[in-house]
Amino acid sequence: SQGSCLFKQIWKSPRVEHPQRIKADLGMGALAWIIAFPLVTFVGQLIDWGLYLFSSFEGYEQVAVRYLKTTVESPPLLAMALFTIIIAAPCIEEFLFRGCLQSFLRNYMSVKGSILFSSLCFALFHFSLSQGLGNISLCASLFVLALFLGFIYERQASLFASVGLHMTFNIVSTTRVLFFSEYEYSSEIQS
Repeated sequence: SQGSCLFKQIWKSPRVEHPQRIKADLGMGALAWIIAFPLVTFVGQLIDWGLYLFSSFEGYEQVAVRYLKTTVESPPLLAMALFTIIIAAPCIEEFLFRGCLQSFLRNYMSVKGSILFSSLCFALFHFSLSQGLGNISLCASLFVLALFLGFIYERQASLFASVGLHMTFNIVSTTRVLFFSEYEYSSEIQS
């Protein structure tokens, strides 16, 4: 049917002459983390520093980080949290923001415009009143991450590539929160 064909095109576009295998796309996304992670972290920390200088704001804890920390004492809840943060959220969010929104916008604007607009929507989707001023650095850093996600989706013509980047980002961020909790990684989990 036409719906299942469209669904397949979102995940792996037929517009490329020699489509790569899914593993290669996931790997390319994971490799893109090497460039994305330092820039996303830098933007978040720079804005946090600016907020501290101008308003004495000393940080916040992202909703996903709080969720993860509340599950640590219960292995079944922790397993569910890890599944949600590492697998479900990247797959769902990439399908919605890159696969559906960015692909739809590409029909009405340039590729760059569709990446910018879908990235802005992705960043604002993570806004939460409980994060207060922290929303500024969180949304800015997520906007930068989303630019990478949008770019790798277009470059590889595969949603698997952006899912690979998103999953890698969340795996590293989750590991840092769970095992290096003495440091403040409040804005890194992007679920």
